[in-house]
Amino acid sequence: MLYAERGISFREVKVPPSQTTVTIEGLEPYQQYEFVLHAVSALGKGHPTMPIEVQTAETIPGNAPTDVKARPLNSQAVLVQWGPPEVPNGKITGYIVFYTNKPLTDGQDKSDWHKVSNSNF
Repeated sequence: MLYAERGISFREVKVPPSQTTVTIEGLEPYQQYEFVLHAVSALGKGHPTMPIEVQTAETIPGNAPTDVKARPLNSQAVLVQWGPPEVPNGKITGYIVFYTNKPLTDGQDKSDWHKVSNSNF
């Protein structure tokens, strides 16, 4: 059996003749893959199947939002801006913004941080 992430060369997985299923592990989340199968005999490889496409499932974002910036709008408001994570691992459905007026320290308990009220998560 051959498989490939879209746009990348195929990788080969050999499956014994007693098996009619195989689990391919180590794939990237939320990526489109193509699979092609060949039956093999002592004389060689037979005709390939038509490629089948499948997308792996989503998982949590692989990293934090990018390019985070903040600037004051007035004496009581700050505008916070950012870009999406470089490795979203799926559809980003929103962001949760927390803030505090206390200095950030390593290992700080964030229980006293405030959640922005228009975050719906």
